[in-house]
Amino acid sequence: MKFQIPRWCFCPDVDTSHKWELNCFNDSPQSAHGSVVYLKFSQFEKTKTAFVISESRVAPLKKLSLPRLKLMAALLGARLIASIRDYFANAEVYMWTDSKIVLHWIKNNTSRWKTLVQNHVAEIQEKTSPAVWIHSLVARILLKKSP
Repeated sequence: MKFQIPRWCFCPDVDTSHKWELNCFNDSPQSAHGSVVYLKFSQFEKTKTAFVISESRVAPLKKLSLPRLKLMAALLGARLIASIRDYFANAEVYMWTDSKIVLHWIKNNTSRWKTLVQNHVAEIQEKTSPAVWIHSLVARILLKKSP
């Protein structure tokens, strides 16, 4: 049996006339958390997407609340983006989460939260701008409005 995975070869630094986006999706059910990054390339009416990188982790043995698990997914996503950012210097970054609580933590001052949240949010803010974080419900609304 022969198995092939097609790969799209590109060089985003060579041609800056195109629009490049890195979209990082972060989520966590109770048992694990993970992030995936896709590259979206647009020129005129044509759009391509390509898988870039992903990572997942099993949830800690110590029970954490769902918002804290989603925060861990957001941190994993911020670390992934930071690890590949130099390769995609011209790309806009969008970070997606379905947790309004996590968005609230990321977009506010870290000194207000308990230590675990404070440390995770500080690292997320160091690796990504709070302005690039979007609630995934916004994406659903935008998709419904598009033709």
